[in-house]
Amino acid sequence: MSSHEKQIYILDDEVSVRRSLKLLMVSNGFAVETFSSAEEFFSDVRNKAPGCLIMDIHMPGLNGWDTLQKFTETGHNYPVLVITADKDEHFKERALNAGAEGFLQKPFEDHNLLHMVNRVFNKEVVMKQKTQNKDQAGKGSTKNQPNQPEYKDKPTQNLQEEKNAQSKQGQGRSEVAEEDCCS
Repeated sequence: MSSHEKQIYILDDEVSVRRSLKLLMVSNGFAVETFSSAEEFFSDVRNKAPGCLIMDIHMPGLNGWDTLQKFTETGHNYPVLVITADKDEHFKERALNAGAEGFLQKPFEDHNLLHMVNRVFNKEVVMKQKTQNKDQAGKGSTKNQPNQPEYKDKPTQNLQEEKNAQSKQGQGRSEVAEEDCCS
């Protein structure tokens, strides 16, 4: 998978958080763009490559909750990982119910965020492959299914194990919540 397919957008009003997350993501092979406000992100992202958004909840202007709502209203389909220093125990459930793919409470371990990001990209690649395979099947193609992408920090479970665990537990997005990715 090329780096332009592994695009990360970081949305946080704190410059030190943006810098440290950018350094972490770039050093792990991701292309990264940072934004200090949701307004800046929405005005600039229209012409950008698909990717994963890592965002804070508490920001001036359009906060994280408003941003998630705007995603739903406008049909943006970027996977979102929410990070926050807020200790409110209901934030994780609220974020996941609002459409976020994952949630981490600051401070967090770098490997936990990398694990969540890689799971999002694995999920996105699988969805693209399924779409491509359906398209090819409709055209009578006999091509083999593309190989799974390789990552520097592979998730601890493979996709089939995740699928089995999800069906046993009846879980949806919450499977990428913090406690599930960090063993």
